[in-house]
Amino acid sequence: MKRMLFGATMLASLALATPAGAQPPAGRETITTSLSFPSFPIAPPFVGTYDGTFTAAGVVADAGTVSTHALFAAVPAPSTGALETDRTLRGGAGTLQLRCTQIAKSFSDLSAVPDSGTCAILAATGAYETLRGAGKLTGVADVVAGTLTDTLSVP
Repeated sequence: MKRMLFGATMLASLALATPAGAQPPAGRETITTSLSFPSFPIAPPFVGTYDGTFTAAGVVADAGTVSTHALFAAVPAPSTGALETDRTLRGGAGTLQLRCTQIAKSFSDLSAVPDSGTCAILAATGAYETLRGAGKLTGVADVVAGTLTDTLSVP
């Protein structure tokens, strides 16, 4: 009897742990963003708003514009920089809001500064509504030209 009660309790807890109507991720999405940073903030709080473009491939095939609110930071290390962005991507298939955090550790070539980090999905409309969670971000900044190109992979 104890085993049956234990089994029933386990099944009930599993059923409660999965929200009703929850769906598994529909597949992988790759989003490439190109931003233009014509100037960097020169005084605290080191924030700026920048625009660019994006392309999406995978579950959603789309392209459009991206508006970005950026916060720049330096880490107390010889050459480490951090960038946190809130991005709104608007395309023909819908809108996607992301919060991304990137770290750059090598500034030996200012025309190709590699960075990596993560992006979390804050909100989505249209075809993007099936995307959930967070993904890995890799990119390259050209500090001289004032551009950042990165690619987000969302499982």
